[in-house]
Amino acid sequence: MHIRSASPADEASFCSLWQRAFGDSEEFARFVFTRYAGSRHIYIAEEGGVFAAMLCAIPGSLGDHPGVYLYGLATEPEFRRQGIMSALIEWTCRAERTRSAQFALLVPAGSGLFDYYAKRGFRTAFYRCMELIPRPARPAPVCTLRAPRAAAYFDLQETFLPAGRFLFNPSPRRAIISALSTDGAQVVETAEGFGLFAPDEGGNMVCWELGAPSYEAASGVLAAAADALELPMIACRLPWPSPAAPHAPPHPYAMVRFLDAAFDLGEAPYLALDLGI
Repeated sequence: MHIRSASPADEASFCSLWQRAFGDSEEFARFVFTRYAGSRHIYIAEEGGVFAAMLCAIPGSLGDHPGVYLYGLATEPEFRRQGIMSALIEWTCRAERTRSAQFALLVPAGSGLFDYYAKRGFRTAFYRCMELIPRPARPAPVCTLRAPRAAAYFDLQETFLPAGRFLFNPSPRRAIISALSTDGAQVVETAEGFGLFAPDEGGNMVCWELGAPSYEAASGVLAAAADALELPMIACRLPWPSPAAPHAPPHPYAMVRFLDAAFDLGEAPYLALDLGI
């Protein structure tokens, strides 16, 4: 087996496996290859010269700690259950450590994969709030409703989200906002907070990120969103804990593996908006 960084010549093989593994369009696969990850942040495993497996290692940081977000892990069917993905993960973690990454994050694609990644050095550290919330019984504050734009959205994150959160580097962050805007996302902003709403797999508008300093402020954002987007019930899939639903139970979401000395993640580390929505 040979493991290497991707090159632009790998785009067709990458996109082919991506479409078959994740069911996305060719356009989205090319977006990941060229803009979200970029070929220099993609690793490829070959077996006998044949494209066998892949993953993206997208740079970001947790506070002052640089790291990577592993995304799009996939193996060609004929090469599964041969330890290729395990070897690719290990190789990637070693390579990224030499580039000063102190940790790797990933979001398991299903509940059964948490055990798989735990055996490879990852532990669950990020959780989500999954709630269906009725429109708050209060007047809606004045709000603005618009498609997300990178610079303005980054300012909202900086103002209203907790410190010490995981953030992608600027290029993938801009790519995320561009993709969400294209897919019909809307930002609801009040004087005391904001919420980002985007369609789920069924086309229903869901709140994926909400920043507010209190339950009262978060309720104002949800009331404004319910009226502006005509939502009698508001589906929330938010980083936990959330001011929008302070008593909601945590649902395991993302895992971390330290590549160097472990550091304190805080009581409730926050994974900011990603394409995993």
